[in-house]
Amino acid sequence: AMNAMTESPVSLLGQVSSTSSLGVGEEGSFVYSVSVDGEGETSTTLLTLTLGSDQGGWGLTQGLNVGGPMLELEGLLIEEISGDGDNIAEPFEEIAITPLISNKGPGTSRSLTGELLFVQSEGSTFTKATASYGPIASGETVPGSGFQPFTLQIGPGPELPIIELRLSDGLQERFSRFLDFVPPAVPTNIFLTGRTDAIEVRWTPPENDMDVMRYLVWAADAEEGPFEQVSGFGTEPNAYYVEQNLPPLSRRFYQLAAQDSSGNTSARSPIARGTTTLPLIAGFPAESGLGTTTSPLAIDADHDGRMDIFTGGEALYAFHGDGSELRDGDLDARTLGVWALVNPVDAEDGVWAAPAAGDLDGDGRIEIVAATRKKGSLFVWDENGVLRPGWPKPTTAIVGGAATLVGGPVLTDLTGDGNLEIVIHSDRAVYAYTHDGTEVVDGDNDSQTEGVFFRTGSGASYASVAAADFDEDDKSELVVCTRAGRLYLLEDDGTVMDGYPIQYGGDLVSSPAIADLDGNGSLEIIFATGADSVEVINVDGTRRPGWPQYVLMNQDFFSSPAVADWDNNGSLEVAIVSGNNRVHLFTADGAEFEGFSVRFFDAFGSPVAVKSSGAIGNVDADPDLEYVFGDQSGQIFALNLDGTLAEGFPIQMGSGIEGGLMVFDVNGDGVNEIALTALDSKTYLYQTAGAVGSNLGWPMFHHDPRRTGLYTTPIIVETAPNLSIGVLQSAQVPDQATIYVVSTHLLTAVPDVTLDSASLTVSEIGEKTRAYRARVDLSPGSHTVEVTGTSVSGTVGMANRTFNAAAAPTTEGWSPLGNTQIYAEEFTGWPTLLLTQSAENNPYAPASGAGAIQVGPAGWDTPRGTRVRLPIDANWSAGRVLAWSDGAWNQVEAWPGSDGTAEFAPEQFGWFKVVPSDTWSLRPMQVQALSPNPFAQKTRIAFTLTRSQEVQVDVFDVRGAKVRAIAGRSFDAGHYELFWDRETDLGRSVAEGIYFVRVKGEDGPASVQKVVVLNEGGAR
Repeated sequence: AMNAMTESPVSLLGQVSSTSSLGVGEEGSFVYSVSVDGEGETSTTLLTLTLGSDQGGWGLTQGLNVGGPMLELEGLLIEEISGDGDNIAEPFEEIAITPLISNKGPGTSRSLTGELLFVQSEGSTFTKATASYGPIASGETVPGSGFQPFTLQIGPGPELPIIELRLSDGLQERFSRFLDFVPPAVPTNIFLTGRTDAIEVRWTPPENDMDVMRYLVWAADAEEGPFEQVSGFGTEPNAYYVEQNLPPLSRRFYQLAAQDSSGNTSARSPIARGTTTLPLIAGFPAESGLGTTTSPLAIDADHDGRMDIFTGGEALYAFHGDGSELRDGDLDARTLGVWALVNPVDAEDGVWAAPAAGDLDGDGRIEIVAATRKKGSLFVWDENGVLRPGWPKPTTAIVGGAATLVGGPVLTDLTGDGNLEIVIHSDRAVYAYTHDGTEVVDGDNDSQTEGVFFRTGSGASYASVAAADFDEDDKSELVVCTRAGRLYLLEDDGTVMDGYPIQYGGDLVSSPAIADLDGNGSLEIIFATGADSVEVINVDGTRRPGWPQYVLMNQDFFSSPAVADWDNNGSLEVAIVSGNNRVHLFTADGAEFEGFSVRFFDAFGSPVAVKSSGAIGNVDADPDLEYVFGDQSGQIFALNLDGTLAEGFPIQMGSGIEGGLMVFDVNGDGVNEIALTALDSKTYLYQTAGAVGSNLGWPMFHHDPRRTGLYTTPIIVETAPNLSIGVLQSAQVPDQATIYVVSTHLLTAVPDVTLDSASLTVSEIGEKTRAYRARVDLSPGSHTVEVTGTSVSGTVGMANRTFNAAAAPTTEGWSPLGNTQIYAEEFTGWPTLLLTQSAENNPYAPASGAGAIQVGPAGWDTPRGTRVRLPIDANWSAGRVLAWSDGAWNQVEAWPGSDGTAEFAPEQFGWFKVVPSDTWSLRPMQVQALSPNPFAQKTRIAFTLTRSQEVQVDVFDVRGAKVRAIAGRSFDAGHYELFWDRETDLGRSVAEGIYFVRVKGEDGPASVQKVVVLNEGGAR
């Protein structure tokens, strides 16, 4: 049976219903008929259902929703009958008023009569105060055609009237609203951000207008329309809209208006443009702690066959193509991507200039170079993020100068020795250092300064130096642009070439490019000037025919030219974007390409400034190259050869872009990505559709990772694998050994390894560890190992090592490693990368490292109980062991080992050396930790003495009673290991529990250690 619990328009037509008997798990239906009375109000009726059967009865309550109309004001149309024709209500005008009414409810309304009444007349009169609406269906908005609007004669003002609209259906009033005639202001600051399949539109609400009820959004596929309303159909006061499910790389145009509670609608906003964007690579954007003008570079620093991205912030950042960091350079799990710290002087200091990378010293390893903007420190790190000895170096030697490093380091060979020098233009001077931090020349003849190559005397010169061998003497010359408007061409020794400097009107704060534009075999210099021109000059300083060309350069630093064979016709073109976002493309003789110049604006068509330098590469589905750059409003543009925008551009970012963009295949999938670091402290990596071809264009700021600005400098830095060889003998079986090979590069396969010209079977240790081993049988005497390995990028590395197979140490557990002996407790296997190498001819050895030995991988923690023995001269009284840490040699405790060695217990692997000493640096007696502890059978008691003395070793129980005397005699200087087999002095095995081992010598306090004895099964 069913009953209505509340008064409602619902009537039950029969209250009883039945169904057949139901088995377990079966379902049945009870059908009731109802009628709805009343006047169409929306309401909810509570119904009770009582069920009865032979087994008993039960009931439940359910709400039944009854839908009627729900009227809302959708808008207010004003049309002037007499007045100035702008359809805006003003004093002395007669207007027709059409309130737009929508039905948001589920039911249809009756016919309605509308009436207007004055709340505040201000001298106005109604000339028609009533109007009729027919029935309004659910979801419908009226009136349509044929509606006879209300009419109003507005008084003299200055205030406009306020009226009330009432709607009734003959039974009761259904709607009432106060109306004014003052529309809200137009929404401002419209900002559009693209996603891969959506466009997000944000705006600033009208100021001090609290009556806004909704925002109306219109969208179109073209700027000229037609526009269709896509939002604002309900009460939507949020200044935010997302248009979703858009096609990839589509462009849309938007207009906005605000509407208040009276239905007044503001004027429409200016048309704004948005695009769905390229997809971001997973892991990006990656955030730093400082937004800068830096420009990313791509180089395979970890030699895995794929490029890595280096960029600046408050530190130097580096990322794999998947957004993961190369190394945790700040040892902080809360940050991502910090590769190396640069010790900024304040929150605004950091790496603002573009970093550079290359193999400085020809050893097959990459170095990374960067400088800080304010402090002016120039850093060089190896490819593992270790600061090279002798660095950082200053770039602030000039009195009155200040570091304003926006121009970045350049790596080039100034001396002709095949190694790369580091050149940077700081405030008032050009600095040049060799790879080890030595100044190239004393360019200012001042022993008190360091690194000065040439004094320019010009402050705030932001342009990077360009480098090329103009005179073909295997030494680079330098092109230097200054804010004072002077262009220098410097010889490799820092002197000024004949005909220079050349004085130009306006600042020279654009980084120059170097290329053989006309193919005549001679290089030209391409640069922009503050006199609003792009210049191309020969090496003798004369202008090339057709140049200069007018380009407006009106920023504090300029976009730099990019040079490439854009149209693949064998000739080079020059592309540059002006300070007011006008893109120019010139042929070698200065003629502008058809379709250029072309100017771009922000999303509203307003002018916008540009400081960013462009890149040239393929970013769309066709094989042609595009010119890609960013502007101050945060837009990324990509232009086709005809000056049109590439599909999906511009991309709207969240902040301005001042650094150079990079177009490069970072993740090795054969398709280019766009990389940039914006002023919002984020590094972005976008996936494009542009396949990588043989023509890489001008892919990054200043062309290449070395930042030379020279078109012919290799873009991809390829180095051969550096292969290290280690030989490890077993103490127990000295005629057997393991040969270890460690590669700096990921190899295509295990390397070829021979021992005395015989090939060995080689296996990889783990997966992609770059470590390999081969088991060999050794005869006493000299042996030679030779290794050849091929990297995944195709380069080949070779190495060889000759060693003597030595007899194993007599002490159990020790193994020789070259001239080193090493021991560790409870080894189940040697560390995978356990190698030794000497400092001789090793560029990675620490400063003052003569005679040093690297034991194991530097910086790795040693296994528990590790001890190392290094040989000492037989004529020394003692040895002092030094370890390289924190950029200096620091003394560690050592004691005399066996066979004329110095023994010590390092906590980390690394570089060590032994120097002569009169005494050992260890305390007179040192006691190591008991091992194993807990134990079931026996534990080792180890101690080291630096002089002869009496030593007493005893074991006590928890009551303090002595249970065993291990030793009580005189010991000579040396290392000793005694054992307690858990027996008492009477030969009985002690019970499991806690005991104490005391070791007491003649010097200092006794050492007391707690030890836990387990039962024979090993459990407590």
